[in-house]
Amino acid sequence: MSGEQTYIERTRSTIEAIESALRTKFKADDSAPIPLTYRDRTYNLRNRSARILVAATISDDYLREHGEFNQLALDKWRDKGEQGQRPSPVSVDTALLDRLTDALLYEELTDERPDKMTLEEYPIMSEHQEERRRDNEYADVLAESYDASGKNRAEPVRRVRTAREQRFVEKLARKKNRERKARYKRDTSPGSVEESASQSFSQCVGIAEKWRSFTGREEIVEEKPALIAA
Repeated sequence: MSGEQTYIERTRSTIEAIESALRTKFKADDSAPIPLTYRDRTYNLRNRSARILVAATISDDYLREHGEFNQLALDKWRDKGEQGQRPSPVSVDTALLDRLTDALLYEELTDERPDKMTLEEYPIMSEHQEERRRDNEYADVLAESYDASGKNRAEPVRRVRTAREQRFVEKLARKKNRERKARYKRDTSPGSVEESASQSFSQCVGIAEKWRSFTGREEIVEEKPALIAA
């Protein structure tokens, strides 16, 4: 029948039902049971022992049907006189079965206490908690360059600027260059003629005659050589 689910689809849907029930009801009420019916039997998922039983049943059914699937392909090949390449067995979906393990350890994996690693004798971390802890850890090699007093003896290495920092530095440099260019142009351009300066300069007319009459010395004038006609 084309509408009938395969053993993989049935197992996946059952595991999804377990995950959904635990996610929505486990922390909502600590005392209410969480029922799950599988193969005409109802299990209380709030009880870890019940989860172990249903997980074992689901896993056994999956492995049995998985083996029957590989054996059926092998039998068809033999019925055809072993013509062609021998069918390779399909591997077990370990990721799907690992989700059953996560359901068994639901209490530990959903424990978000930051000090869980020190409070529990055998703490278990989820993938998210393990990644978060790994991000907050530092490699041991970072402490190799520190002495007993805590001073870093490693050769200093200049940090490479990020793209954002580099854009900021270039923007600031362009601003300083514009200000420097404007200041240089202002300092080297000719200034305006002031009227007071021209009046003081015109008052100097006749000072040479006055000085000559006062000292009694004749002004020596250098004679210019006559031009020779060509």
